[in-house]
Amino acid sequence: VNIVTRQEILENEVMAMNIEVKRPNFWKTSGSASLQFTQNYISENWYKGGESTNTLVSELVLKANYNDQQHIQWDNTLEAKLGFTTAPSDTMHKYRTNTDLLRLSSKLGVKAFKSWFYTIEVESKTQMLKNYKVNSDVLQSAFTAPLETTVGVGMDYKKNLKNFNISVNLAPLAYRWVYVGNDEVDETKFGVKKDEKSLHEYGSSMK
Repeated sequence: VNIVTRQEILENEVMAMNIEVKRPNFWKTSGSASLQFTQNYISENWYKGGESTNTLVSELVLKANYNDQQHIQWDNTLEAKLGFTTAPSDTMHKYRTNTDLLRLSSKLGVKAFKSWFYTIEVESKTQMLKNYKVNSDVLQSAFTAPLETTVGVGMDYKKNLKNFNISVNLAPLAYRWVYVGNDEVDETKFGVKKDEKSLHEYGSSMK
């Protein structure tokens, strides 16, 4: 005779319910990409003049945001934009870049009260390709020339409404670093002293 205890019955019932416990995921990731092509034709009879061009513009945005719904919010964004346009009037280059941006930003917030957060924000941006003057081999800018990084410490007002979000970041303490990492680029165009590589600035910022 098999005697089944009450404890064994309860254990069997728990196993039958197939209970699965999952930890909450506070991360939210998203991304978007776009590619746009335009063609502009100017007739020889058009009295205002101009030139025909073809333009290609691309954009990629990736986001990874953390929100524990209580105290911590951490927003991270990687943004890349690159565009080209034909340049008939530029006899030395078949095409020119009309937009070129590589930007990484990160903002960490600790809740202070209501919709206000103590924050520290870091943003770094540069470009991906070389850019030359029209009808010239003079290099105007390139990757890490310049490279601009800003750091701000302050408070952020964040409000999530029905159709859009509001963020006002006030940083009484801010630092800006500009680096020109290509010897062919004129560093004085970006505020850096001649024959130097970098610029350091201190102040305040608002976004």
